[in-house]
Parts: sequence; structure tokens; C-alpha cells
Amino acid sequence: MLSLSLTGLSFYPAIIISLAMMFKAYRENPYDFIIMCLLFLGNYGLTQENTLPVKTYDICVVASLVLFFTYIKPPIVKRTLFVIVAYGIALLCIAWFSLETMTVQLYTWRNYLAFIFFIIPIVTFSRRQFAITEFWNRLFPYVLLACIFYIIDGFILCGNILMPCTAAYRDSTFFDPLMSPLSFSFFRKYPPGLFPMALLVYPVARYYKLRFWQWAVVSLALFASQTFSVLSGFIAAYIFFRFGIRKLFLAIFLGLLSLVALYYVDGLLPERKSEYIIQSRLRIKSSVDQLSILMEAADDEDLADFASGRMAQILPKLDLVNEEGRQWTGLGFLHPEKNTVAKYVIVNELYTDVSENEEVAALVEVIPVQIYIATGWCGLIVHVLFLTAVFLIVRRLKYSTYLLSVYFCCIWFGLSGFCGLISAHGLFLAAISFSAIILNSRSKLKGFPLLSKA
Repeated sequence: MLSLSLTGLSFYPAIIISLAMMFKAYRENPYDFIIMCLLFLGNYGLTQENTLPVKTYDICVVASLVLFFTYIKPPIVKRTLFVIVAYGIALLCIAWFSLETMTVQLYTWRNYLAFIFFIIPIVTFSRRQFAITEFWNRLFPYVLLACIFYIIDGFILCGNILMPCTAAYRDSTFFDPLMSPLSFSFFRKYPPGLFPMALLVYPVARYYKLRFWQWAVVSLALFASQTFSVLSGFIAAYIFFRFGIRKLFLAIFLGLLSLVALYYVDGLLPERKSEYIIQSRLRIKSSVDQLSILMEAADDEDLADFASGRMAQILPKLDLVNEEGRQWTGLGFLHPEKNTVAKYVIVNELYTDVSENEEVAALVEVIPVQIYIATGWCGLIVHVLFLTAVFLIVRRLKYSTYLLSVYFCCIWFGLSGFCGLISAHGLFLAAISFSAIILNSRSKLKGFPLLSKA
């Protein structure tokens, strides 16, 4: 993880160390290898997909395709590949109705197929023993280290060093690091480095008991991210998969009472001000105040401020979908930089920063709306059918609920644009949980080769 941090800081010799460790892990510790692959290919705050000359996602696609054509596939793997291919073809058929060229649309379309990552763990353990509990045990140190990185960066270094690619107003590099050590100007770190924690919500809720210091580390890391949607998603998933729906509603009620208290505490703290936005210090009061914006909105300009300005992104693009009469097929898989259709370039008058109000109607930070804008109602239906079909493949296997827990987290996060199931961040997590379920039950499945000791 430290070598990936150095790589994310643009200290490129460190990538040699990372690759050497991955090669060693493949031979000696296959559990560590697939976790390393997840972090290396999915980035998760340590690096960016374009840190290397070739995007890490494309490395994953090429590796998966090579494995696809060389690996003797058991029936359950063949069914999964069929579902992925059918999903991709269905999306291409919808994309055909767009005015944008297919060449441009393929750049975005391929991200929807990141679930292909599932074949890497399958092949890694094709002739090795696998136990899902051992996978969870090996994953714990990586997740706790990520949390510690967040705490050090957020509260001590006050910058982006150990988790260098967690978004900020400028890049942090090895020779020009973004930090202000011991300044006590607590630094908000965006949450991609915490997403792999979604793989441990289910085992912690059902089978493990964390120590007090471990809960403290996780809590402080989530606080360092200051991202309410991610914090609430983890809490809701933990309660739901540990206690069920009734306790979840009870927890929501108690949480609302606590929120009222924190709302007033946050109101007493100094505000956080930037050029275009004013937020409360803990971002609780400012988030809650947005609900009043939604209730009192008289027009689009009032509504634009809701959800940290996300509605300002959404409204003009939804209007364009309606004007074009593309409610069922969407505008297509548009690219914010490679767009060739002039009418899909809009002037968004709802943005506060007028210097950036001209944009392609390509991206919004709410995943269901993003799918709708790109592929319409047809795409949303196909997307739900794909996720359902994937779950049905493993529904009868032990720990199948594990996949649902990852779905739950990613869908919840996706409401704020994070870790959606149309990007590598979310689909890699779903894919590795799916593979873990299959590998754990491989002795009951047809077509897997004979085992040897790992």
C-alpha cells in the first residue's frame, strides 16, 4: 500500500516494487494477490486510473479477456460470462439510438462491464483451496491500514500523502506534496480509499466482533472523509445485515434524534468557506439545511442548490432528455471531452461558477440519474436485470447474501455519485464478492479442476 501511495504521488519507480510484491504474492499468498489486484486495478485513493501510461481499468480488461480465452471455464463461470456479454450487447443496442458516434460511446460503455474482474480471483484459485473466512481475515489489515492512512492524512499531515488521490483542488506529488502538517486545519479526504470496507460489512455484522480500537480507527477514518452518504451507507448496511429491517428503522429513528443534537452543535462551530460555497464545519447542518431548500424551492434556481449542488448538474440534462424525446433510450454514452454532437453541449445557467457552465450533458453525481440520462428507462431496466441475474447465479450457494451486502453499499453510495455499479470502483467490489461466494462452494459445483494446496 505504501508503494502504491508513492506511485499515486507520481514517484514512478515505486510501481516496480508493487509489481514485484504482486508477483511474489501470486506464488505464495493468493489471497493477498487478489486483494493487491483489487487495489492496483481499482485505484481506491492510492493511485488514479491514469497514473500509468495505460489506464489500470484497461489492464484489467485485457487480463480478463486473456484469462477468458485460456481458462477452462466451469458452467457457472460460463453462465456469468454469458450474462455480462448479454448486458453489454443490450447496452450497445440502446446506444445505437444516440446521435453520438459508437467510437466515442465505447469509451464510457466499457466501464459498465467492469464486473469482468470476477474471473481474476476464479483463475487465481483455480487449483488452490479457498475459504471465504480466510479471505476476510486477509482483507482486514488492508482495510484497517487504509483507515489509518485516512486518519494520518486528515488529522496529522492535513493533506494527501498516504492516500494521495482522494481528490483536492490540486494534485499531490512526491516533489510537490499537498499537506500542512500539524496545522489542525482538518483536511477533508474524499472516500474512494474507504470503499473496500464494503467487502467487510457483512462479515463484521454476522461473524466478527471488532475491538474498541478497531471501531475507533474505522470511525475516525469515516469522519476524516466527511462524506455523509458513505458514513450513513456503512451504518445502514451494518444494521440491516446484523439485525434486519425492523432494527434498521429503529436505528434510523434514533439516528434522527442524534442528528438533531449534532445539527445544533455543528451550527455553533465556525463555518467552512470557499469561493463558491459555504458549509458548516462538520457538514451536518449544511446537509440538513438542503432539505429546506427542496421543500421551499420555487423554481429551478432554488432547487439547484439541493444535494450539494447536484441538482444543478441534473436539471438541465433531464430537460435535454425530455426535449430530445429520448426518455426510453437516453442521450447515449457521452464523453465529457470527446463529444462530437453540438446539441449535447449545454450552457448550464444553474452553476454558481459561470466560468464552467458550458459542458457536455454527460455526467451527474447521482448514479441512477446517470444511467437514465445515458440509456433512458430501457437502460435502467437492463441494469436492474443484470444485477438480478448475477445474484440469481449464486443465490443457492452459501454466503450468497454477501453479494447483496456489497450491492446495498454501492447503491447507497451511488445516490451521491460514489462507487456506483456502473464503474470500476463499485463493480470490482461486487465482482470479488461474487467470486468469493463461488470459490467457497466450488466443491459442490461442476467443472472446477482438482485442488492442490495453496
